[in-house]
Amino acid sequence: MSNKENINYTEEDSIDIIALLKTLLNGKKLIVKTTILFFIIGCIVALLSPVIYTSKTTFVPQVSEDQMSSSKGGLGSLASLAGINLNQGSSTSDSYL
Repeated sequence: MSNKENINYTEEDSIDIIALLKTLLNGKKLIVKTTILFFIIGCIVALLSPVIYTSKTTFVPQVSEDQMSSSKGGLGSLASLAGINLNQGSSTSDSYL
């Protein structure tokens, strides 16, 4: 490869930053108009979209070990998880956290 061919390849592979900036400045109005148009479209979509908030939670009471053992079998344990106390007389203040 000769030295002249090497220079031509180098010139073709390089990027002229100044020419690129001039092209961007010449198209400045188009860039600004496009940006404003999409900003307005985005604001309209955001304001006209229905706002839907959903929330779901599950509460499980903390039951102490003595209440679980004194409950009436497996159904008493299930009832205590639902917040139902089957042992009316043996309820203590340390049953729940």
